[in-house]
Amino acid sequence: MEFFTLPGVKRIDVIFDRYDDISIKFLETKLRGKDQITQNIIISNHSTNIPADCKAFLTNTHNKLKLVRFLCANVPKYAQVKEDCELYICGGFDDPTKCFKLQGSLICEILELQSNHSEADSRMFVHIFHAVRIQSAHIIIISADADVFGLAVYFWKYLENIGCLGLWFDGSHTKKCFLGCHLAAKSLSENICNILPALHDVSGCDTTSRFGSKMQWLNAASEDFSQTALMPLGNLDLNDEQFKRSSLHIFIFKEEIIY
Repeated sequence: MEFFTLPGVKRIDVIFDRYDDISIKFLETKLRGKDQITQNIIISNHSTNIPADCKAFLTNTHNKLKLVRFLCANVPKYAQVKEDCELYICGGFDDPTKCFKLQGSLICEILELQSNHSEADSRMFVHIFHAVRIQSAHIIIISADADVFGLAVYFWKYLENIGCLGLWFDGSHTKKCFLGCHLAAKSLSENICNILPALHDVSGCDTTSRFGSKMQWLNAASEDFSQTALMPLGNLDLNDEQFKRSSLHIFIFKEEIIY
C-alpha cells in the first residue's frame, strides 16, 4: 500500500463495482460487449500471470467479477496496514453490500458503510461522507471513470457543509493530474451542478444505454430545458407522474441532442 507512505495519508478506501448475475447492470454490460469475444481467465492464486491484454480481460464481466472477488478475499491476508492507518474495502465479498476495515492486524466490518449501491462511482461517496464526518480533510479520488468527476462536483456543496477542505480528482493512468472538483463546482451555476447526477444517468452509466453524450446534453440543454426535463430527477420525493413527464421531455429532445 504505497499510498500510505505519502505525507498525511492515513485512510484509503477501495471501492469495487458489484457484478451480480441478476441485475440491470449485468444485462447492460453484456449488451455493450455482445460483439466482443474474450476468454474467461481463471485466477487461482496470487501467482496467476497478468493477462497480456488487460483491456480485453476487463471487457469480460465474469473476469472482472473473479478479479474483484479474488482481491477482496486476499487483501486482508496480504495487505500490510500500520496501526495508525486505515484501509476500507468493499464490493467483492460474498455479501457485496458489506465493507471491512483493516487496521494493523485487525479486521472488522463497518456497518455504517454497508451499502446496496451496484456502482462504485456512487458508492464511493458514501465513504467520502463517512471520512469527512470523522475528520475534516482534503479528499483525493483516483478513478478511471470520468463520470465520477461530475458527481463529485455535484456533491461538493454538501461535503463543504460538513467540513471537507477540498475534493480532488485524478483520472490519469500516465501522470498525476489533480483536478479540483470543488473549484469546478464554484465556477458553475447552481442549476448546472444540480443536474449532473441526472445527466450522468441519461447520457450513459453502467445501468443505462445512453442516448447522447454529456457534452451534447450540456451544449444543447437551455436553462428552461434543464429545469423542465432534468431537475426533477434529482428530487428525493419524485413521483411516478413527474418521472414520466421528465422522461417524455428527454425523449422528445433526443434526436435534436444527438444529431
